[in-house]
Amino acid sequence: MATKAIASTTDFKHSTLLISGVKSEEDVMRGEETQLVGCLFPNTAEEQLFLHPGTHAKHVLVKNGQAISLKTYMTGELFSLLSTKGILAASVEAGGKLEEGSNQQWFARGVRDSRKASLLHNAFRVRTNDLFKKASKQENYFYLSGLLIGSECSDLVDSSPASIMLAGEPVLVDYYSTALRVLEVTDNCPVQTKTAEEVTLNGQMAVLQHSHLER
Repeated sequence: MATKAIASTTDFKHSTLLISGVKSEEDVMRGEETQLVGCLFPNTAEEQLFLHPGTHAKHVLVKNGQAISLKTYMTGELFSLLSTKGILAASVEAGGKLEEGSNQQWFARGVRDSRKASLLHNAFRVRTNDLFKKASKQENYFYLSGLLIGSECSDLVDSSPASIMLAGEPVLVDYYSTALRVLEVTDNCPVQTKTAEEVTLNGQMAVLQHSHLER
């Protein structure tokens, strides 16, 4: 991760620090690298996973204080497309909260079903849930969310790291924490959580301090 300082000018009276982002041979992240630094992870030989949920969720594996792998999951973007465009949009309805009514039960059902069949087949069940009146449109909304987040987190079932740090917006952290419990990942892998605001501010301060030390 590289940084570049831009001095203030008469037109813009504030100095600016640009952060490059991070790339691997197959993946990139811009913004989450600062949040990763802001997680203030310990330097340990055990593999730690840092999961940043969002439009393009990031899974970053860290060992000995270094990021050793990066995977991006288009979970949030696919959810937005499926829930607002195409045939499934008529079968879901946003607006509820995870803890309300039976929403959490339907979310958990979606997570469990994500392990039973492919996402391409499971997605159509959102349609049939509505056609056959098995679920309300709001329950279906959470079922679809569970299918997608469950599909993303299924990679952690068979290859769980020593620990997981979930860092993101509180609503998404709740969704992912629930999914990890339903998938029983938390049975053998401790999960900690931090807010996106906390790790972003911590990361920006750490990068700023490091850039000053290099000058």
